[in-house]
Amino acid sequence: MSSRAWKRFLSAIYLEEPDQVPVALFGTTRFFAYHSGFKIFDIIHDPCKMFQAELAAFKHFPEVVFFPGFWPQYGSPLIISGFGSKTYWAENAMPQVKALIY
Repeated sequence: MSSRAWKRFLSAIYLEEPDQVPVALFGTTRFFAYHSGFKIFDIIHDPCKMFQAELAAFKHFPEVVFFPGFWPQYGSPLIISGFGSKTYWAENAMPQVKALIY
């Protein structure tokens, strides 16, 4: 993301008129995997590949603001697992909730 893209985005947030319409996307593991050519499984299990995939997208689309930026993207099933669910890690998909533990 360029500083110009960030300034453009902030001006829109503050209801000012930017020089052009800002673009902001929620960066997802699926998108970063597709864009970089990595498998989702590889990105989730290798922090270096996750970083490389995100960085490649940021460099390829400098005028896009990606939210939340660099972050470990494991999805909500890991949060839900804290409530007792089992998490299934597929070969090339995001983690999924399979069952509750009673």
